[in-house]
Amino acid sequence: IWQTFTVPATYSTITITYWWYSDTGKPSKLCLDTFNSQLQTSGGTTIQVLQSACNTSVSNAWVAITVDVSAALASYKGQTVTILFHGTNASNRFQTTDFYIDDVTVTAQ
Repeated sequence: IWQTFTVPATYSTITITYWWYSDTGKPSKLCLDTFNSQLQTSGGTTIQVLQSACNTSVSNAWVAITVDVSAALASYKGQTVTILFHGTNASNRFQTTDFYIDDVTVTAQ
């Protein structure tokens, strides 16, 4: 899933906040299912990785994630950027890992 926004022409700080939940049915200690969130340009180039996780580090609870992206977005003022949330599950595995995102907020001051 993704969300786009326009970086303000002027700001002191920009933060991205969202709630993240993960659980898994996998007994393995191998990192088979993955989740990452990142900022991207309109062309799909990664600006900054916000979070990386896998089935070996599930939360089993809702966790607030807050990332200061002020420096990363300094050269993108006035441009549209995308927050991308991407989860994958290994193929041919019966147990799945669930990754959930809620209440995504971009705050500029």
